[in-house]
Amino acid sequence: MIEIRTFRLRAGVDPERFSTLVTSVQTGVYYQQPGFVRQTIGRSGDTWLILTSWASPEAAERDLPVPPTKSVASDVEALHASIEAGSERLERYVGLD
Repeated sequence: MIEIRTFRLRAGVDPERFSTLVTSVQTGVYYQQPGFVRQTIGRSGDTWLILTSWASPEAAERDLPVPPTKSVASDVEALHASIEAGSERLERYVGLD
């Protein structure tokens, strides 16, 4: 399963700081999840993209069964707070290879 999440950052959010938050959440949360394969981030102008690959549709659709550690939880909150309200879009695709 391929998950594509696009969004814009809130005004005033430092892009370098945001990229650091994404890396922290990747390693502290996503890498611990069953069925997680890979995640990457990209940017085109004001639009950001997080591309996540999962081993199955079930892995992509379930709530994260392994919660973040306390040290990463604040980064998760900061990451979500950095995204402009109403700008986030999520699409899921079944991989064909």
